[in-house]
Parts: sequence; C-alpha cells; structure tokens
Amino acid sequence: MLMTFSEFCREVSNKNLVQASSGNASVRQENLFKITQSGVWFKDVEFECYNFHEDKVVTNCSINDNSVEGINPSSEALMHKLIYQARPDVNVVLHCQSIYATTLAYNHSLYFNVIPEVPYYIGEVGWVPCLKPGSMELADAVVEEIETHYVLQLINHGQVIVGESFDEVLQRAIFFELACQIVVNRSKIS
Repeated sequence: MLMTFSEFCREVSNKNLVQASSGNASVRQENLFKITQSGVWFKDVEFECYNFHEDKVVTNCSINDNSVEGINPSSEALMHKLIYQARPDVNVVLHCQSIYATTLAYNHSLYFNVIPEVPYYIGEVGWVPCLKPGSMELADAVVEEIETHYVLQLINHGQVIVGESFDEVLQRAIFFELACQIVVNRSKIS
C-alpha cells in the first residue's frame, strides 16, 4: 500500500522528526506542489482519511510561477518550489528539526557514516550556512546543495530531505536521525 500525504505527515510526527508546528512538507502533483501551511502540526494533517478541510492544513502552489491556491503556505514554500524546479526526480520534500540531527546541525566536520544505511540510502550529507528562514538566500543555498545531495543539514535550522516517494524520504529521515543519535551518544561515552 502506498502512503498518502496525510499518513506521511503523521509518521513524521510519530517518529519525532518535528516538534509541535515546526517543519514543513510538500508533495509534487504535476505542475503544482501541495505544502503544509504555516503553523500546522503534522499530526493534524488528516484530511484524506477524516474529511478534514484540506484548505485548513495545506496550500497548493505552482512550480512554474507564483500562483497559490489557498492561504498561509509555509514560509519555506519558495525553497520547496525551487527544489522541485531544480530536481525533476524529487516528488517529496521534508524540512524537519529532529532532535539529534538538529543538535548536530552546527558542525559540518562531523562523520555520519556510523551505520551502513547512511552511505547506502543517504550518501554524503550536504551543509547550508545559517541563513534567515523563508529568505531567498536560504532557498538559493538549499537548491545549490540539494542538486547533489538527498539530505542537508541547515546550520542551526534543521534538515531538508528529498526523494521520489514518501517512503524514501521517511526512511532517509529516520536513518539520519538514528545516525545522529549514535554520534551524540558516542560523544557522551568518550
């Protein structure tokens, strides 16, 4: 069974990859992308199964221009749009702040290949400097790095994870968080 956008968002919340209303997610739908609205808790994105009003949790944005269907898209909508323009192979974008990965999102000299899943499913982790959330500078910096990576560490701002499917992005996010947890726990032991 394929995962829906609602199921994906709830799994992201259940796996503690976001806290409260932090983060945002989107999915490509031809020339549009559906993105969580600003301030929405991922656990509440349930419109596909529970007849919630879709317009209260997601906004449809054009990939090709600045048109928007709905209200209050995430402040990172520009970043998502530019990712979809740069990466036609990407259908899902997740911007999250998982606890362990965000704890380590300050030191780009860290080594994350502590489990075999990192080099196999994630590859090299890209890094983006600390830039103003929602800014064109941040969106441009993310797009430059995401062209050759699937997972980015945004210094002091969390992660951006991309892939072809919800399952692929969720798997990458979970494996990356696990690797970061191992790195943090190793530093406690040393």
